[in-house]
Amino acid sequence: MAVANIEPLDDPYEKKREQDQMEFMSRAPKAALASIFSSWAYFGYSFKCLLDAQAEGLTETALRVAWLSFLMQLGHAIPTGTPHLLALSAWGKAKRQPLLRLNGDQGPTVDVFITYCGEELDVLIDTVRAVIAQDYPDDRYRVIVLDDSASSSVKAEVGMLGQGKNVYYSTRGSKPKTHAKAGNLNHGLQYVSTLPGGASDFIAVLDVDMIPSQRWLRVLVPHLVADPKVALANPPQRFYNIPNGDPLGQSMQVLFDVMEPFKNATNSAWCCGTGFVVRRDALESIGGVPEESISEDILTSFYLAAAGWKIVYVHQDLQWGLVPPTITSHLKQQQRSCAGIISTARAAWNSKAQNMTPEEKYGALFPAFAFAMILTITMINLIVTPLILLTGAPLVAYSTDAQLRIILVLFLTRFLAMFSYDFLASRAANYQLSLLGISLAWLIPFQFVTLVRFAVSALTGGGVPLFTPSGLINIREAKTVSSRLKVALWDDGFLVYIVIVASLAVGTAASLNAASKAVDIAGVFHTLFVRAFWPPVFLIWSTYLTDCWVPISYAFSPPKPLARTGLLERDPTTQLAYPNPHAKDQAQINAASSITALILSPLFDLRKTYFMVAGIAGINPRVATLGSVTFARFAIQVALQYEFDARSIPANFSTGYVPQGSTSPTEYPQSIYGTEVFEVNDALRQLAIGFAKAATLNDSSTAAAYRANYASISAYTPGSQVPSVLGCDVATSDTYFSGTLLSQAFENTTTLFTNGSGIYCTTAQEDNATLEALLRGAVNNLTDFSRIIIMRTASDFDRPYVGEADTVNLFYADQGGFEPAIRNIYLAGIKVVQGILNEWDSTFEKGIKPNNYIGDIFGSLGGKPDFGPGSEFNNNPVIPSRKRVRSLRAKRALKNIRTGK
Repeated sequence: MAVANIEPLDDPYEKKREQDQMEFMSRAPKAALASIFSSWAYFGYSFKCLLDAQAEGLTETALRVAWLSFLMQLGHAIPTGTPHLLALSAWGKAKRQPLLRLNGDQGPTVDVFITYCGEELDVLIDTVRAVIAQDYPDDRYRVIVLDDSASSSVKAEVGMLGQGKNVYYSTRGSKPKTHAKAGNLNHGLQYVSTLPGGASDFIAVLDVDMIPSQRWLRVLVPHLVADPKVALANPPQRFYNIPNGDPLGQSMQVLFDVMEPFKNATNSAWCCGTGFVVRRDALESIGGVPEESISEDILTSFYLAAAGWKIVYVHQDLQWGLVPPTITSHLKQQQRSCAGIISTARAAWNSKAQNMTPEEKYGALFPAFAFAMILTITMINLIVTPLILLTGAPLVAYSTDAQLRIILVLFLTRFLAMFSYDFLASRAANYQLSLLGISLAWLIPFQFVTLVRFAVSALTGGGVPLFTPSGLINIREAKTVSSRLKVALWDDGFLVYIVIVASLAVGTAASLNAASKAVDIAGVFHTLFVRAFWPPVFLIWSTYLTDCWVPISYAFSPPKPLARTGLLERDPTTQLAYPNPHAKDQAQINAASSITALILSPLFDLRKTYFMVAGIAGINPRVATLGSVTFARFAIQVALQYEFDARSIPANFSTGYVPQGSTSPTEYPQSIYGTEVFEVNDALRQLAIGFAKAATLNDSSTAAAYRANYASISAYTPGSQVPSVLGCDVATSDTYFSGTLLSQAFENTTTLFTNGSGIYCTTAQEDNATLEALLRGAVNNLTDFSRIIIMRTASDFDRPYVGEADTVNLFYADQGGFEPAIRNIYLAGIKVVQGILNEWDSTFEKGIKPNNYIGDIFGSLGGKPDFGPGSEFNNNPVIPSRKRVRSLRAKRALKNIRTGK
C-alpha cells in the first residue's frame, strides 16, 4: 500500500457540526435516563393503583378495560423508549470520527463498485460521471459498473464514459441472478482480480442513484489508513428529491443523525448500504459479502465485528440519492427493508458471530429485535386501542382523587422527560418536532405482514422472502383523485386505514355519549377526561389517527412530483451533475410570497425580530472576491428597466437597458413602481460588519487559483485578494446575467438609482421582493424595518477576467467559490446572531436607531429618501417628466391608501 499523507480536515462547517454532535451526545443520555426513570415511576404507580382499585371491588368490565389500557400504554412505551436505551448505552462515550483528509497524489488503490439492476440509464450515467470526477489520484482508483441486467446499452454507455479512464463494465450474464446485490458484489470481487494490477487495496460501493461528493474518497479512505483495525467506513445517506415537508418520513434523519452516531460511540456502527469504503482483506476474511439476507450491509457489519474488525460511521454528507417517488413504491421499499433487517437476527447465532462481545451483539441484534418488537406491539395496539375506546368505560383505575392527581403528575413528568429527549434529537437530526412524536404507524400493518411472512418461512424451512430490487420500484402515480383512491384503497390495501380511523372516531363518540349523561358540566369534563381524553391514551390514539391519515390524504392530494433533472446542477460541457442546493425558479415571487405568509401568520409577533436576508451572490471583482461576505445598505432592482437587444442599440447608448419612462440609459427612471431601491439601517449594518469580522472565513485552493487571474489589471485587484468582510450593495434581478458589458451596465444603474450613493458589488435575485414584503409589514406595524440586515456571500464573479470569454465564465469555469460562499454564510452569520443575542438586553432589544433614511423610494415609512424623485443627483434635483407625473401621483395615492393617510 502506498504511503498516504493524512491531515486533519480543516473545515469550519464540519467542526461546528462536530461540536454540536458532541454536545447532543453528552446531553441525550441524561435526558434518556430521566425518561426511563419517569416511565418506571408512572407505570409502577399506575400498577399499584390498579391493584388498589381491584381490591376495592371495581366492576369486572371496568377492571378489564383499565388493565387493557395499562397494557396498551406499556406496550406503546417499549418501542418509543427503545431509542432511549441506545442513548443510555452511550453514556460517557460521546465521540465522533475525526475529521480527516487524504492529501497529495499518493494513497491506497480503490475499486469503486456501482451496482446496477435495470434502473433508469440516466441515473447510472450521472453516478458514473461523479465517480470519474473524484478528487482522488486518477491512477489510484478504478470504476467498475456491475450490471445485473446484462444490458447492451449500459455496456455501450459505460464504454463511452470510460474512454481514457479506468472505467470497466462487468455482468453476471442474462440468466436469473442469485443472492441479489450481495451476489453482484461478490462477482465484482472476483472480477477485479482479473484486471491489470489485480484487486485494489480497498473496495468502495455505491448504489446506482447515489451521487458522491468530489471529496468522498479523500474523506473516507483516511479512516482505514489511519487505523489498520478499521475494516469499513461509511457516511450517512442523503436524498435530494424528498417532497416538501417529507410527508412519508423518507429522509431517515433519526437513523442517520441520532441512532448511528450512538451506535458508533458504542463500537456497534453498521454499514449503511451505500457510499462505504471497505478493506478488501477484511471482506475476504469473512468470505466476501454475506448472501444469507437481502440486508447484506447489516450482515457484513456483524461478521466483520465478530472477526475483530472495527466499523466507523463518518458523520459527513458525502452522497445524495433518490427516494421512491410514490407512496406505493415507498411502501414496497419499506417492506423489503423490513424483511432484510428482521432476517439478520438469526445471523447472531451464526458461527461467524461467536467472537462478538455482548455489547457488540446488543448493537448488532438491536435493529432486528427493535423492528420485530415495534411491529408486533404497535400492531396489537392498533387493534386494541379502538376496542377499548368503543367500550366507553374509564381508561384509568384509581381509588381516590388523590391517586388520580398523582398519576397525572407522574405522566406529565414522563411526557416532559421524553419530550426533552425528542427535542434534543430533533435539533441533532434537523427534523420538525411534533408533540405526537414520529411513529410512522401507517407502515406497521404492511411491515407486520412482512414479519409474519418471514416467521412462517423460517418455521417451514423456506428461504428469505424475495422482493423486487429497490432500484426498480418506480410505480407511476394515478392521475385523478378517483383513480388514486382506487389504487390506494384497493390495490395497495389502504382500506385498512379507513377502518382504523373510523374505529377511533366511533370509539371517541362512545366517550362523548357517556359524557352526555353527566348531570353537570364538571361531570361532563370528568367523564371525558378519564375516557377517550385521558392524556396518556389520548396521545396514543391521536398519534395513530394522524399517522393513518397520511396515506389517505396522500391519495387525495399527493405532493407535486419533483423532476430529477430539475434538482441537479449540470455542467453543460462535462455533463457532470450534482444536486442543486437552492431553487432558482421564480425566486422573487417565492421570496415575496413566503415572507408575506410569515408576516401575516398569527403564530408570530415579529415587531422586535431582526431579519437577516442572506444568500450567495455574484461578485464584482472591482470591489471584492470569491468567498467574501458583504453587507448592503442599498438593494437595487436593476432589471426593472426597458431592454433592447444589445445588437440593435443606438450608437450613443452604452447599454441596451434604459430606466422605465426615460429615453436614455443615463436618465433617472420616470415611471416609478416603488421597489426600485430600498435602504436599510446603516448603523445596524456597521454593527453586523463588526461582528462578522470576528469570523475566520472559508476559502478553497480552486478559488485562490481562479481569482489570481484577476490580478492582471489594477481595477480588478480586489478580486484577486483573499475573502474579506465589507460593506457594499446588492443588485437584484430574476435574470441570471453575466459578462463585462451587463455588469458595467448594472453598475451604472446602481449609481443612477441611488444618486451616486450605492456601491455595486453583489448580484442576487430575491432581496427587493423580500424587502417590499417586510416594508408592507412595517407599514402595518407588523415588522420593524430598522431591524433588517442584508448579507450576501460571493460564489462567482459577475464578469470574466481579461482574456476569458463571457460564456466560459458563466458556463464552464470552475471558479471554486460556491462551497466557501455557502460555508461563509454560516461562519459570518452566526457571529452576527451571537453578537445580537449577547447584547440583547443592553442594546438590541430596544432596537438600533438609524442614522440614515430607511425605506423605499416613496418614503412609505416617513422621512425623506436620499434617492428617487425629490432627492438630488449630481447636485441637481431629480424631477420626473410631466408625462409621468400622473403615474407617480397615482403611485403615491396608492401609498397613502396603504398607510391610511
